[in-house]
Amino acid sequence: HATDALSGIFTIGATAEITQCTFHKNTAYSYYSDGFSDNFGFGGALGFTDSKAIIYRCKFTENETDGTGGAVALGSYGRAYFISCLFENNKSKIAGGAILNHYGRLELMNCTVVKNSIQEVEEYGPSSVYSTWDSYTRIRNSIIYRNDGGHGLNVEERVYLSHSLIYDGYGLEGSEIKTFDPYFKNFSGRDYHLVPCSEAVDAGNNAFYDPFTEEDPSTNQLDFSPYNLDLDGMPRQQRGCVDL
Repeated sequence: HATDALSGIFTIGATAEITQCTFHKNTAYSYYSDGFSDNFGFGGALGFTDSKAIIYRCKFTENETDGTGGAVALGSYGRAYFISCLFENNKSKIAGGAILNHYGRLELMNCTVVKNSIQEVEEYGPSSVYSTWDSYTRIRNSIIYRNDGGHGLNVEERVYLSHSLIYDGYGLEGSEIKTFDPYFKNFSGRDYHLVPCSEAVDAGNNAFYDPFTEEDPSTNQLDFSPYNLDLDGMPRQQRGCVDL
């Protein structure tokens, strides 16, 4: 529990790589001075400002803040790459029940985002993944399902969606976007494996995991090829194609 409104882990001007961790029931609440709130919570579990972070095969469950970013808050000039991660049942009072991207670069690759919510949904709209103006958000090979009663995706601009399932549709354009039920094995029982007949099976794009032939650091791109295992530690390509 963070009493200074910051996350359980918060970095400024740092580089971090976090692998196979579970962030469960962390909280970030406002702190008060003379009876007045000086700040609101910023990321229940993780917060990044002016930092680069790679988060691989991690789970974020039941984290909470009275501010923004129930599980994760990404601040100015931050870059965060989430690969094979689960965001489930995280909550915020304001925007970003699961993730807030505020002037940063956010990438989700093969992530599942389910059952996240915000308290002030009437004011901010469904926004379990919330990206503010002049932020960059890219979502690929991922599932965003039943957040805030709908898809829960709210981005103001510069969003790039590809080969993903966005429940109940989404207004922005994307490539190979599906809107159906993913058919998890047991949604109410918190088993988010896909059943064999799910149309999300083999629906990803293998090319996203191709190694770079030439890497240009100025593009801020990440070579995803070393990060090709799922949450269970199994190779992403089971039958020749990546699942969502």
